[in-house]
Amino acid sequence: MRFIGITETVCIDESLVPFKGRLAIKQYIPNKSSKCGIKLFELCSAHGYTWNISVYCGKERDPSGAVPTKIVMKLSEGLLDAGRTIVTDNYYSSLQLANCLLDRKTHVLGTLRKNRKGNTKEVVKQLEKGEVIAKENEEILKPKMVFDYNKGK
Repeated sequence: MRFIGITETVCIDESLVPFKGRLAIKQYIPNKSSKCGIKLFELCSAHGYTWNISVYCGKERDPSGAVPTKIVMKLSEGLLDAGRTIVTDNYYSSLQLANCLLDRKTHVLGTLRKNRKGNTKEVVKQLEKGEVIAKENEEILKPKMVFDYNKGK
């Protein structure tokens, strides 16, 4: 199935729809241009198309810290298993999310919070200016033919 406007790379982020009336789910976010409104979680393509939206209805609690992972998995459900890359900010990014997406043949690209539950010290370290670190899941092993090919070079 081909989705118009959906590329190999998609992004998950939040936005605030301005709203000044009375509403239990209205949010006040001082660093947004419109400070009051309805908070949305959105999955968008690189071309600016919105693929999926979820309305924030209040703080969810999950002792495992899986709320951001659940948001990403819910929003991207129709786009998984196709080799896409999902770009996230540090609210969503975690090792748990990376493993869930890898299980669904999807990659994740994002920054990590130091204090995110489940992140190891090896993964979250202070980088020098211009330094980049990329990690690959240790559960994914190269096929034997890749090792054989590299031996023959």
